[in-house]
Amino acid sequence: VGAVDARKGVWLLQHQTKLFMVNASKLSEELFYQLTLKNFSNFRYQALQEPVPLSQLALLALEEKFDETLSWDDSDGSKEDVARRVSELLCEKAEMLKEYLGVYIDAEGRLLGVPNMLAGYTPEIGKLPEFVLALAENVDWSTERACFQTLARVLGHFYAVDCSYDEINASADEGAQITPADEETETQRVIRLVVFPAMKRNLLPPRDYATDGTVIQIACLEQLYKVFERC
Repeated sequence: VGAVDARKGVWLLQHQTKLFMVNASKLSEELFYQLTLKNFSNFRYQALQEPVPLSQLALLALEEKFDETLSWDDSDGSKEDVARRVSELLCEKAEMLKEYLGVYIDAEGRLLGVPNMLAGYTPEIGKLPEFVLALAENVDWSTERACFQTLARVLGHFYAVDCSYDEINASADEGAQITPADEETETQRVIRLVVFPAMKRNLLPPRDYATDGTVIQIACLEQLYKVFERC
């Protein structure tokens, strides 16, 4: 049907005679998690416009994560040291990341490309620093099964739909107009025409999504008829 609050990932969906309010960010995260597991070692990749050093991306993520509200623990070394170690770890895993996931890292420790998970859809580039740091922090590299599952979760989070950058991107250039709230942005259009149809074809949502607020039924045509009949 459309977005209720795209920046928060809240959308309306209609199924037959029922209307649902859904958390599109959470649904799409699960979609891309499942697509990662389904397509392991069978990914094409999409190249970045320019290679980006992993250490630079990791440092950006650390600076954003440890801001004024969360202090840095110097016992771990400087942020630059941690960013360098993140880069070294991912360089060690570069061949595996390329073979299984389509994450391309060159010998110089630069990120060259990310997997093409869904034709017509590109993840938000502003999430790259968080993605690189998560590959180091949130992946269990100790066992094969745990490694694959945690890698899939990290990719799912990275590819999950995110409209929070729309206003930033619209106002980045001097003189640009911020997109009105009631006007569909390019990101929203792609979500509506590409991501939601992919959910319909491929997503097997967990049962708890029906009770944890991810999917909420807000109207049913038959029930509305009964209300109007009483009036």
